[in-house]
Amino acid sequence: MLSLGSLMGMLLFCLFSILLFIMIRYLKSKGLLSYIELSRPIKQFDFYLAGGMRGHENKNKDMFLKVATLLREQGHTVFNPGEVNDDGMTFEECMRIDLNAVINRCKNIAFLPGWRESLGANTEALVAAVCGKKAYQVRLIKKDTQVKLREISLAKRTLPYKTKRRS
Repeated sequence: MLSLGSLMGMLLFCLFSILLFIMIRYLKSKGLLSYIELSRPIKQFDFYLAGGMRGHENKNKDMFLKVATLLREQGHTVFNPGEVNDDGMTFEECMRIDLNAVINRCKNIAFLPGWRESLGANTEALVAAVCGKKAYQVRLIKKDTQVKLREISLAKRTLPYKTKRRS
C-alpha cells in the first residue's frame, strides 16, 4: 500500500509535468521556442568545411558545394557553411553560426585550397585547434572529380598578431 506522502509526490510530479508541457506548447505557439528542437538531438557532422568566401565569385559556394558533394559521396556527413549562411548575413552573423558548428557539431575540419588567405577560415582553424579537432587539407584530383584529404597539424597556428608575454 502506498503512503499518503508517496501519493502526494506522484500527484505533484504529474501536475508539474502537465504544466511544463502546457508552457512549452504555449511558448512554441507564440514563436518563442521556434528555434529550439526539443524532441531531436543536434545532428553531428564528420567534417566542417572551411575556406575563403568573401571576395570570391558567388562567395566561393561552387567550390564548397563541389567538395561537400564529393565528401558525401564517400559516405561522410558535411557541414557546409555555403549551404547554411544566407547572402544577406553579415560576416559576424555568419561567424557565430560557423564557430558554433566547429565547436559543437563537427568532429573534424577540412580546409579548402587557399584557406590561409581567409580571416574566417583562420579564425575557424584557431578554434578547431583549441577544441582539439583533427584538421585536413582538401585536394581535388582527377580533374576535380575526386577529393583527397591529408591530415594537417594546427598546433603551430597563432593569432595574426603578436602578443606581449608577461614575466
